[in-house]
Amino acid sequence: MVYAQIEQDQTEEPQAEEYTVQQHDRANQPKIYYETIGTGPPLILVHGLGGSHRWWRKNLDALAAHFTVYTVDLIGFGKSRDGQRFVLDQA
Repeated sequence: MVYAQIEQDQTEEPQAEEYTVQQHDRANQPKIYYETIGTGPPLILVHGLGGSHRWWRKNLDALAAHFTVYTVDLIGFGKSRDGQRFVLDQA
């Protein structure tokens, strides 16, 4: 996994003091991008068709006060990468 702190743009990103950017990475699998903010019971937010983790940015401060919030980019959306669509076997 990749862990990094990112700076916040106060006009677009949540006001919470810090959040963590993470990317799940396994061999031969697509990378899944997600961000974590807050403390408390886990709450996973998943966007709809054509969205990204950024759809939730205006709600994060209120939710992070009560939950550990995970905002996820589905495969092929936002900062997550597309998976391998098919495998060619060669004899």
